[in-house]
Amino acid sequence: MNRRFVLCAYGITAEGAREMLSFRQAHAESEAQWEAFLRDLYGRGLRGDSLALIATDGCPGLHKALETVYPYIPKQRCWAHKLRNVANHIRRKDQRVCLKGARSCPPEDCGGIWGYANLLKILQDPTHKEYEEWKTWLPEDFDPERCDLEEINSGLSMRQWTIAHPSRKRRRKKV
Repeated sequence: MNRRFVLCAYGITAEGAREMLSFRQAHAESEAQWEAFLRDLYGRGLRGDSLALIATDGCPGLHKALETVYPYIPKQRCWAHKLRNVANHIRRKDQRVCLKGARSCPPEDCGGIWGYANLLKILQDPTHKEYEEWKTWLPEDFDPERCDLEEINSGLSMRQWTIAHPSRKRRRKKV
C-alpha cells in the first residue's frame, strides 16, 4: 500500500479564527515536497509581509523548506504537537500525571492564540487598563504557570513507569 500525506497550511486571524489556506497530497513530507507547496502559496500571494509567526508540527522537511521560502518569519514548534509527541513515549496511565506541568491552556473565549498571548501580557502588568476586568472574568485559581512538582512526583512514585525509545515503540525499557 502506498502511503500518501496531506500537506496543509492554516492561517489564524487576529480574532483567533482558523482558516485553511491550502492543502496538497504528497508522497512524503520531504523538504522538496514542502518547498513546492510553500512556493505555490508564495506565488499565489502569501508573501509573508503580514505573517507574525509560523507554528509547525516539527517536521524536519518543513523546517528546511521554511528557511528557503520564508527565512525571515519567526518560527515556533506547536506546543500541542510537542506534548503529543512526549505523551507517545509515556504509558497511557502515566500521561495525565506527567503532562500536568505543561503550561495551562487558554481559557474559553479569550480570543485564540493571539488573545491568549495578549492576556498573559496583561496579567504581568497590574497597572494595565484591562487587568482588573480580566482578573474578575478568569477563574479565581487561574495560573498559566501552575505546576505542582510534588503532586506530579508523588503520582509517579506510586507506580513503576516506562519510557519507550522512539525507534522501538513496541519494546519498552523499565526505568
